[in-house]
Amino acid sequence: MSTNENRNYCRICPDHTMCLFPSDCESADCIDMENNNLDEEDIATVLDSHNLYRAVIASGKENRGNPGPQPAARTMMELIWDDELAVIARRWALQCKLFEKDQCRDVGK
Repeated sequence: MSTNENRNYCRICPDHTMCLFPSDCESADCIDMENNNLDEEDIATVLDSHNLYRAVIASGKENRGNPGPQPAARTMMELIWDDELAVIARRWALQCKLFEKDQCRDVGK
């Protein structure tokens, strides 16, 4: 992603993940991390797994949670992949801040 694109994220909010971490390099905090891109098969696996779990929850068959069981959902759309969000998520993951949450990952859509 170019510097100009990073600047656009900085306009959304100054503490945007893409603004704070403008390069696609892993942090020095990362130890023994595999820095691999997801291929189409990986993406399909991620989406299928999430959508399967969401379908169970939407059907009202999920008993875990407090208070359980979880109510059925009237409409729960399937997740679809978003390349822009994936780039932002990857950039955050490259920081290896396992117990922290990024403060801004808006995309202006």
